[in-house]
Amino acid sequence: MKSITSKSIASITGISTTTVGRILDDNINPRPLNYLPTNLCFDAFRSTHPQMAFICIDADTHKRVTVLGDRLSDTIKKFFEENYSRDERAKVKHICMDMNAAYQNFVHELFPNAEIVIDRFHIIQLLGRAMDQMRVQALRQIKDKHSRVGSGAKFAWQLHSSILSDKKRGIVRMNYFKGRHFQQDSIIVAVGYYFRFSLSYRDIVELLRDRGVSVHHTTVMRWVHHYGPIFKALWRQHQTSHTKSWRIDEAYINVKGHWTYLYRAIDSNGLTLDFELRKHRDYAAAYHFLKRLLTTDGRPDRLVTDQYRATLKAVKHLMKQDYLSKSAHQCSKYRNNLIEQDHRFIKRHRVRSASFQNIRTASATLSGIEVIHALRKKTRRELSLIGFSAVDELKAMVPA
Repeated sequence: MKSITSKSIASITGISTTTVGRILDDNINPRPLNYLPTNLCFDAFRSTHPQMAFICIDADTHKRVTVLGDRLSDTIKKFFEENYSRDERAKVKHICMDMNAAYQNFVHELFPNAEIVIDRFHIIQLLGRAMDQMRVQALRQIKDKHSRVGSGAKFAWQLHSSILSDKKRGIVRMNYFKGRHFQQDSIIVAVGYYFRFSLSYRDIVELLRDRGVSVHHTTVMRWVHHYGPIFKALWRQHQTSHTKSWRIDEAYINVKGHWTYLYRAIDSNGLTLDFELRKHRDYAAAYHFLKRLLTTDGRPDRLVTDQYRATLKAVKHLMKQDYLSKSAHQCSKYRNNLIEQDHRFIKRHRVRSASFQNIRTASATLSGIEVIHALRKKTRRELSLIGFSAVDELKAMVPA
């Protein structure tokens, strides 16, 4: 038999393709299997809005047994009773389904020897909904919704529900290089070398030209400003465990002739915990940075800072709010040498700081520089024999 399309049939007979489809649906019925598998799966799916259809498949081979136009009990019972004898239906041992009570009512009538198996997905879904109800009840018992306990409980509830956006979860679901005129590898090479070494945008253009890629230096600049914050977010997702002894300090960054302040935090091994560029070195900046750090990474056993008054005031406020224990804070001039030495990597790029025209571009660029520095320190700490490659590290962070 030669295959022919519905459009060809319509042109031969002089009717529309929709009429051809309707006639075929009314007159051709799929022939059911002449036997029933030992294990079956029942489910419903939306076929045509708002109609729900019924599907039955072999649980072992995943081959389709039948698809019915609706999921009504009478329709399902009629199909199995008309096409299979009671002896054939008695051979069915297991039927996997969801928690639809309508199916459970007639299963033992149609299949006398079958056991009902609830699939794991719906069991987990039921437990999740029960936990959400318990969380909501616990939230309603908290009087002060703006307290630390109230805010933390609400965030924990939102984290396990669909209310919290992917951005707040720290999940970025997107193709980072979609719509770009250049290949992903070329962009990663450009920003990787820029963040790793003290190179200008025109230096990066020359490197790419040697690879057969012709690009303008302003395009490289846009890549740097765009992908710096993205790589910071990806780095935060891949960040591993650290010690509970932290060092906090600020580095001076020149932005268009004015000093701005890069708040930085590392652990006792020198690994980077967090960083943030602020316009002012005051109580609000120190409090915001420290609170975010403590909320994200937990309570340290030791927190070493300098003796700057704004920082000390922020630490005392966090102690009152129970973010930090009183015995954890240490204020020493010499114990902070570790992070003072770590500032050198950022200060090596000061030759480029004159190009910082505003704090937004400065923050984006420094985000990429800090991420590469953090990855390099981690590789050196792990004593990797392969060596460090900024491009390879960035490629590894980008989801496939």
